[in-house]
This record gives sequence, C-alpha cells and structure tokens, in this order.
Amino acid sequence: MPSVAKLMPASFQSEIRLSSKALQRSAERVSVMAEGNLIRLTVLGDRLKLLAKTAEVGDVEDEVQLASVHGEVFSVALNGSFLTEIMRCIHSEQVSLQLTGSRGPVMIVPIREQRDALYLLTPVLTSTGF
Repeated sequence: MPSVAKLMPASFQSEIRLSSKALQRSAERVSVMAEGNLIRLTVLGDRLKLLAKTAEVGDVEDEVQLASVHGEVFSVALNGSFLTEIMRCIHSEQVSLQLTGSRGPVMIVPIREQRDALYLLTPVLTSTGF
C-alpha cells in the first residue's frame, strides 16, 4: 500500500471553517448546473461563494456563511461531484477546508474532538480561467 503521508501538505496558506451541512447543500445545488462538474469556490469576506457556469443557462451561484477565515483569501476550481460525495460522508457539525494555494490540494477535515478522517481533493486546472 502506498504511503499517503507524502500526499498531505506540510503547511497551509489558508483555512476556513463552516457548517458541513450548509456546504453540502450548497455544493449539491450548484453542481446540478455545473458544466463538466466544475465549480469554483471563492472566499468573499465572511462568506464562501460557490459558482458554476453553463453555456445554455448561464451562471449559478450560492453562498455559505463562514465560521472563521485564517490566512490568504483564495479561489479554487474543484470537481463538484467529488466535493458533494465527500461532504455526504462527513457527519460533524463543522468542517475545515485547508488550502496550499489555487493549484495545491484542498484538505477537508471534519471538526471533531478526535480527528479520525480527512479528505484530500485536488483542484481542477482550467485554461479558461474559470
């Protein structure tokens, strides 16, 4: 079995905390219209904006209130289906998204007394700048 420790970033530039259910519901709503399952997450002050684009319908966006923001403001494109599936597996009230930058992996960690699981999601690099 390969060592997953090498995949985990040693440090982060940003961390946000928010409601697990709110992120799950928002990701589900936005992913329905996401062309190629692509959604963009952007921190705007104390809110996280989720955006998807479709050629036929236009843009769909939703926002989630953040519990806390630490570090640099970020924007990252992710596979909406993968994010939704990860969020369905998380049962804690809050989740932490830890980022190493717009091209680095996003670590999704349930906020619990015991850290028994974490999820690593790599960003989608786009040529369109979405």
